[in-house]
Amino acid sequence: MTDNPKAADGRSLPTAFTFGQFLQLLEDGEFHGELSDALQEINAKLSQYVLDYGGKPKGKLTITVDFTLDKGVFEITGDYTVKLPKAPRGKTVAWSTAENRFTPQNPKQMQLFGVRDVTPAAEAAPVRNV
Repeated sequence: MTDNPKAADGRSLPTAFTFGQFLQLLEDGEFHGELSDALQEINAKLSQYVLDYGGKPKGKLTITVDFTLDKGVFEITGDYTVKLPKAPRGKTVAWSTAENRFTPQNPKQMQLFGVRDVTPAAEAAPVRNV
C-alpha cells in the first residue's frame, strides 16, 4: 500500500484508497450511512415480499456520483435510488356495452340471479278455487 500524501505542513492527508473509503468521505459519512440503510430496506422488503406472495422478487440500488472540477477543486455529489417490487394487483373481468362502457356482467347473457322485474305485463287472471 502507498503512504498517505502529505500536506504542506508535513501531516498526512486522509485519503480514500478504495471505493468503499471514497463513499465514506461523501457528505462526511452521511451518504454511506443512507446507503447502508437502503441495503437493509431492500433486504427487508424482498424478504417480506417472498412471505406475502412467493416468487423471486428483485430490487435495485442505483448509485450516482457526479464530479465537477473547478479551479483545481472537486465538487462531488452523490445520490441513489431504490427500486423495490410492487405488490401484485388483482384483476377484474369486464365486458363492453353498446355504448362503449365497462360492465361486470356479460350483456349478451341472460341474468339468472339478482334483482329482476316481476311486474306482470298484463292484468293477472283471477285466482280459481278448485
